[in-house]
Amino acid sequence: MRILILKLAAAGDVLRTTPVLPALKRSYPRSHITWVTESGGFELLKGIPSIDRLLAADLPTVVGLGAERFDRLYCFDKDPLATGLAMTVPAEVKRGFGRNPGGALIPLHPSSHYAYELGLDDELKFRGNQKTYPRIVFEMAELEYAGDEYQFVLTPEEQAFAREFAARHQLGTGQRLIGINTGCGPVFQMKKWTVEHILGFIELAGALDVRILLYGGPMEAERNRIIVERAACPVVDMGCHNTLRQFASLIDLCDVLVTGDTMPLHLGVALKKQVILLIGSTSWTEIDLYGRGVKLVSDLPCAPCYKRVCDFDPWCLQLITPEQVFQALQGCLSVGVSQP
Repeated sequence: MRILILKLAAAGDVLRTTPVLPALKRSYPRSHITWVTESGGFELLKGIPSIDRLLAADLPTVVGLGAERFDRLYCFDKDPLATGLAMTVPAEVKRGFGRNPGGALIPLHPSSHYAYELGLDDELKFRGNQKTYPRIVFEMAELEYAGDEYQFVLTPEEQAFAREFAARHQLGTGQRLIGINTGCGPVFQMKKWTVEHILGFIELAGALDVRILLYGGPMEAERNRIIVERAACPVVDMGCHNTLRQFASLIDLCDVLVTGDTMPLHLGVALKKQVILLIGSTSWTEIDLYGRGVKLVSDLPCAPCYKRVCDFDPWCLQLITPEQVFQALQGCLSVGVSQP
């Protein structure tokens, strides 16, 4: 059984599509799975044992796949490259999305109609939908959903990198480690919590026997420097220039992760951390924390809106207070440390 999965981007969505892998192996134990993705997704999928062949979405891949034949093809992307491949690569069974001869996006099978409608009907996506992203993907693939989790594997070298960082900063002293992801991607800037709220939360958390870890990328370097300088208690800056996989290995150090709806959220879920999700502008129903953590949702009537810039002041994440997050933290700590 030869299976092709087309899921190119975004990297976070690639990661939250990986629950299909154990389900496919259950349904087709002797299958050979090929996954095509872009660079960010490629880094996250490396080393997953249920992926037999991982291919970059480049010209050699596009040309080469045209000469192959698959038993089952799953296209979970609406991207023109992915859907174009879905139409041109020979396969006995095709599920997910494709293109008609006029170039318009189409569902390849009735099992994908719901996912297709989510992209057309804002009322359905923003307020009507109660299905998580993995469950929607499983419906598209006509697979039985059994609560399958994200698939992600750190290498021994990456684990050693994190251990060395922890040793340098004396993070293995028995204190609980609380990570704060301070930023978000460049498209939806309203996903990040304010500096003042982060500082307020750090002050509250400082009363507990915890260490605070600040996470971010290059865009958060100055932001994190300000937070470190102004914080009411010592804070560990985890660095803003790590590779994606180094970043993931450092996320693995924390017991609880406070984050918006962005890539570190999905890494935290994949690494089975307790996650405190701060969310307002995007859909909270699509996100599954698998029983580890809590979603703090803004109660603005306009949320979710998926707007890049908010028309209101305060905006949704400003309405989530440090006190609310601290209370959620106490709840997460009471249930014990997340297990790897």
